[in-house]
Amino acid sequence: MTTENNGPDSSTEVNDAECAATHWPQLTCTCDVLGVKLLAASVYEVRLRVPQLGQEVGFHAGQYLELVMEDGRGVPYSIASAPNQQELELHIFNQGEGTLSDQVLDLFRSQSSVQIRMAMGECILFPDHLDDDDELLFIAAGTCFGQMKSMIEHALDEGIKNPIHLYWGVREQEQFYLRCLADSWAKDHPQVHFVPVVSDQLEEWQGRTGLVHEAVIQDFEGLERIKAYICGSPPMVYAVEDAFLDHGLKKGSIFSDVFAYAPRS
Repeated sequence: MTTENNGPDSSTEVNDAECAATHWPQLTCTCDVLGVKLLAASVYEVRLRVPQLGQEVGFHAGQYLELVMEDGRGVPYSIASAPNQQELELHIFNQGEGTLSDQVLDLFRSQSSVQIRMAMGECILFPDHLDDDDELLFIAAGTCFGQMKSMIEHALDEGIKNPIHLYWGVREQEQFYLRCLADSWAKDHPQVHFVPVVSDQLEEWQGRTGLVHEAVIQDFEGLERIKAYICGSPPMVYAVEDAFLDHGLKKGSIFSDVFAYAPRS
């Protein structure tokens, strides 16, 4: 999710949703702000420490938290770190002076601790629920890479050998703020395949172009074995869903927070 949020498919297996709901209770807690660092193209990494992480408080790969603002509002951000890490990592795009994202970053910079609510969302990767012939497909737009990062790192931590396909779409190549990390996954793990896609500013870009989900359809004859995890705006997610179902994806095999917070009317 990110402040652009995204959530579970209404057809997600009930066992997965029940596992997410029962394993870690939703709690409000205080965490320490460890650092705020510019990554690239106005995208910042925020690192947080929750003293009880992994004990009283926890999350599943793919879930999100809410930052509690001073007026009580909750601002959602995907958790970009894997569940077994000792810190929480967020990726925040600063949309400009005076915007909500700018206020959020000012809060992280000015406070040594903040309140968060966690964990939420059912767009979750459960490695032990995979069949041997399943292939994982992760589609990220912009800073939605953070949600995919959590799930991919969790899959690698768990020793998953299923094929992992990451398609990351941005408007201009400078927005690949952690491309070196994604490249390293593909280099170090033979089951990982990374495809960066640029849609708009194409000068000096030699890679794939166009809409990110169209690149997937070009690369796959069919999606029958795919479990797809999608993060982006509601129009983008629903366009991907329609295209993938037409290309053979099974119902119940696509997961996004968008299905929960912005259901089709």
